Amino acid sequence: MTSPSASWTTLNVDGDRVAAAISAALKADTLITLSDVPGFLSHFPDESSLIDYIPLSRAQMFLERYAEGQMKRKMLGAIEALQEGVRRVVIADGRVQRPLEQALAGAGTAIGAPLEGGSLVQ
Repeated sequence: MTSPSASWTTLNVDGDRVAAAISAALKADTLITLSDVPGFLSHFPDESSLIDYIPLSRAQMFLERYAEGQMKRKMLGAIEALQEGVRRVVIADGRVQRPLEQALAGAGTAIGAPLEGGSLVQ
């Protein structure tokens, strides 16, 4: 491994928004974004405050009212992906075994079209 030289530049890329743009360009049905929490939490860092489902019509309100730290970027990316035609975004726990399988099985927070078994936020 080589060490960075003075000619290297650090670039901070917003991977969640890039993933949103790519998923929209590919006309993906579902975008799964992984995190170090089980999904969108209404009272971060309380993992028991996990929200199963957020309709697109309420996503901006959840972004403004509850999102903290990196979750703000994840929610912004989710909203952008949904507005560009992605049907559903799932924010799921990347710390678990088989995180993609678990996300597709209903773990995490579905935004947009609900996954089976998700409870609607009233």
